Amino acid sequence: MTESIPPVRPCDDSGIREQLLASAHEIPRSLPVLTNELDRQPLQLPEIFEQTRTTFAAWPKNVGGQFVVPDNHGGLRELKNAKELFAYLGDRFELRWNSGSRSITKEEFFAYVLHHIPAYEAVELLPHWPAVPGGLYHHRSTAGHVRSDRPIPGLFRTGEPSGS
Repeated sequence: MTESIPPVRPCDDSGIREQLLASAHEIPRSLPVLTNELDRQPLQLPEIFEQTRTTFAAWPKNVGGQFVVPDNHGGLRELKNAKELFAYLGDRFELRWNSGSRSITKEEFFAYVLHHIPAYEAVELLPHWPAVPGGLYHHRSTAGHVRSDRPIPGLFRTGEPSGS
């Protein structure tokens, strides 16, 4: 006796693609909100800047009148304009920026922030003693370049004469 095998039916995926696309826009973001208005009323520059206080405690910095932030390679890069600043902020905040006629513009915010973040005269890549006044000390990370499980002979001197 032979069993009959039911025919293979094509998978009915109608609506799955639409559901996935719709749900992708509903993924909750855990980023804080940065906005230039509250309850449809424009905020003033100090109020907007206050929203960024924890993020701006570290970066960006003002070096010689230019915004600088860490790049992805351990160095620094410049943010040249409001568009680049807001692209940087977009990784750290959920941006809700109104472009109404009474609202603070991105360009005004860019200029305000530049004058209210820590300012330095230059970036120093190597340490100095005494420290150079006005220098932002920033060195590339050495992570992955030095093995921490084995000491490097002669790297540190203890002050004791060698060979005694």
